[in-house]
Amino acid sequence: MNRAGLAVGSFAGLDFEQYVRVVNPAIAGAHTADERRRSWRSLVEPAQTFDGSTAQWAEVRASMSDATAVGEPAMGQVELTTARALVEVLSRHTSTPAECLFAWWIGYADVRMPAEAPRVSLPPAREMFVMEGGVSEGAHEHAVWGIARTPMRWVPRDRAWSVGNDIYGRSVFIGGTGAAMTELLEHPDLEVYVVDAETTVMAEDW
Repeated sequence: MNRAGLAVGSFAGLDFEQYVRVVNPAIAGAHTADERRRSWRSLVEPAQTFDGSTAQWAEVRASMSDATAVGEPAMGQVELTTARALVEVLSRHTSTPAECLFAWWIGYADVRMPAEAPRVSLPPAREMFVMEGGVSEGAHEHAVWGIARTPMRWVPRDRAWSVGNDIYGRSVFIGGTGAAMTELLEHPDLEVYVVDAETTVMAEDW
């Protein structure tokens, strides 16, 4: 589907004080004793210009001398360590940490939509199903719900912040208070870049 013209605000909501993009890490030495997370920035040659607010994984991969040495970032979900860090920060910036809505696209092959889940249409015209739980549920793959991936859309009941991206994203956009976004920018387990509600969202590569 053509997403031309969609902006960060389409996925992370409008009228927040500040917005950021959080990218899923690449994995070096996957499934070995030396497995470690790698930021996109660390994989780009120092002489090359890198803008993490709009960078695509294909660009990072093309800049590497040996792209086979690094596993691709997770797509269509928030990588678990990243999700745990988001939970750690965002749960402190809502008055309703026990009440959060999460949405998944109904078309994922590894997702079985729970019968009780309501459906909604979210930009860009994606049919999603919604489940409710505490903010901490954002850092789980919900096998008990028949869902083998973390959600790409999160919003607490008080709408203090919002997390979202399209269904095949390797990153998520977050809108919230300046204090919350500053904590995300400073978190050691996150790779975060400042964006704004009008930043054009490039179609992720797949």
